[in-house]
Amino acid sequence: MAGHPLRGATAIVGLGITPQGRVYGRTPLGFAVDAIQLALEDAGLGRSDLDGLLLNPGLAWNDLGMGSFQLQQAMGLRDLHLSATMHLGGASACATIQHAAQAIAAGVCHTVACVFSDAPLKPPAPHGERTSSASAYGFARGWEQAYGFFGVNAMYALVARRHMHRYGTTQDHLGAVAVAQRRWANRNPQAQLHAEALTLDDYRRSRWIVEPLHLFDCCLVSNGGVAVIVTSAERARDLKQPPVYIHAFAQGLPPQHQTMTNYFTDDPLRGPAWTASPPSAWRASASRTWTSPSSTTATPSR
Repeated sequence: MAGHPLRGATAIVGLGITPQGRVYGRTPLGFAVDAIQLALEDAGLGRSDLDGLLLNPGLAWNDLGMGSFQLQQAMGLRDLHLSATMHLGGASACATIQHAAQAIAAGVCHTVACVFSDAPLKPPAPHGERTSSASAYGFARGWEQAYGFFGVNAMYALVARRHMHRYGTTQDHLGAVAVAQRRWANRNPQAQLHAEALTLDDYRRSRWIVEPLHLFDCCLVSNGGVAVIVTSAERARDLKQPPVYIHAFAQGLPPQHQTMTNYFTDDPLRGPAWTASPPSAWRASASRTWTSPSSTTATPSR
């Protein structure tokens, strides 16, 4: 479906990343403002150029409510035609870009900031006091907690174990992924672990978090913000950075869809959401890259 009307109709034109990691003394709202400002500067745009704002708030936003409205007020943005706060977990990055692209193509708005920010890490406690940041993602749900099943890592550990059982995946296969990711971090000055190398032996010696996942299988919990600017393909051609055109996107949330887990279905490695989204993105794009359950494919200009 090379002629799909949304294929290449919009583009990402700016990226903003605040300092990430153990960055204290700043609020998630402040991180969001900074990330958007950096993205606008990267695109060669100003705040007055924005008429859309999509926020994915992290855990530290808590009960602030109406997050996108608060962010609009904090940035002094006027005349927005699109504003929303979106919660789709790990699929939010794709979904915010999808909604921005659809709104721009429909003529609702012309330039949208998509932003995520969070600040779940707490500063070190004074001597003699105790504090913890671990509880941010250490939630328990329903009967799962009776069996010691806590947090995101445990959910993925169950799926990883099943993958090992079915396909013969080994611990070193998982370790190779962690080592490859660290090599990318070593090439990125903005990465938290830019200066720290990781070998497969380092991976093997690291402590278990939830078997079969070691410490270096798990992503870092960070304070910070990240934003992208999405606009029309026509406008993107005149901006500061080479545009990254958005070729396709899709969501798949059929019956029995599980949040991050799939162990209530007949096949925990291939549930309904895994098969509903990719075909839609594939048909709409000439790209062979897709992710699920919310899929976005993007192609940089040459």
